[in-house]
Amino acid sequence: MSTATAGVEFEVGERLRALREAFGLSQRALARQSGVANGLISMIELNRTSPSVATLKKILDGIPMTLADFFTGNVPTNEEQVIYRAEELVEIADRTTGAAFPQAEPVADGDKIVAMQELARGVPIAGHVTEYAARLLRATHPDDPLAPDAIRQYVRYGASPRGMQAMILAGKITALLDERYNVAFDDLRQAARPALRHRLILNFEAQAEGISTDEVIVSLLEAVQPEIA
Repeated sequence: MSTATAGVEFEVGERLRALREAFGLSQRALARQSGVANGLISMIELNRTSPSVATLKKILDGIPMTLADFFTGNVPTNEEQVIYRAEELVEIADRTTGAAFPQAEPVADGDKIVAMQELARGVPIAGHVTEYAARLLRATHPDDPLAPDAIRQYVRYGASPRGMQAMILAGKITALLDERYNVAFDDLRQAARPALRHRLILNFEAQAEGISTDEVIVSLLEAVQPEIA
């Protein structure tokens, strides 16, 4: 869904996805907080359906955000815009300049860490979701037919298969943290930037124009969408 705001074309789905990710919410988490079906939120973000004003307001209440802030581009925050609070500085001073030295305490032993690794690796991932991870990885290579324009223009070398492995493993952990037992497309999309940003080698043109790997990955995610049956 696109609309005009002050003469500028406004993509509702793209804006909703960007805000959701900025607030650290998965689609399922936003669905739970707003009471709107996860599938509907996904379709809106893909611009495959246009929400009513009432539905959009209900979704934004789960962030939370007003319709006015959504369309004007304002991101509300309840925190003061300060670098350090006075009490934080006092706490830092008390902890680091006194005679006592804090002692680190173990929170997990080797067996527990191995058990957590095994639990994460055991989370199921459907074949079509794995195929999406593979398509994302392929599309990071400028010579691949799947590569979008931004990759062809700014990337010299794409990611190795380790990038795909990182996305999938991070997606499995994200699913567990969200109390789910299978990996969703959105889990892979959330993991794409941390998994790929240090694995893409940009070319001189990107450096000259001040283009970051995160900007390239955003273009990648916009171009390579999940294939929903």
